[in-house]
Amino acid sequence: MKYILSLIVAVAVAAFTSSAFAADTTTIWITKAGDNTAKVCSVHPLGYDNSKCLGTDPIKFADDATWNTVKHSYDVSADTLAALSSKGAVITVHGDGGISVSAPKASKPAKK
Repeated sequence: MKYILSLIVAVAVAAFTSSAFAADTTTIWITKAGDNTAKVCSVHPLGYDNSKCLGTDPIKFADDATWNTVKHSYDVSADTLAALSSKGAVITVHGDGGISVSAPKASKPAKK
């Protein structure tokens, strides 16, 4: 009986630990705003009706990708979401339908 109880506790701890350290992602939706621009909206991770549009970002296509290659939704990290929310981010769509986001580089302050 102690063995079964220990096994149940171990499984419960493992499940809690793995869910606590799960990657924090947000789903984004990409729609065509123009030939070279995409409208990006975010959706709450639990599916609540709490979505908001982040804006319109330039979009580039690599590896023979086209608008037909773009998936409707992507799960992105908090860093990628922050980059998309900033002005100047560029979305690149790859041939496999995946995306990469390049954020604008912060300019260095001028030397005095």
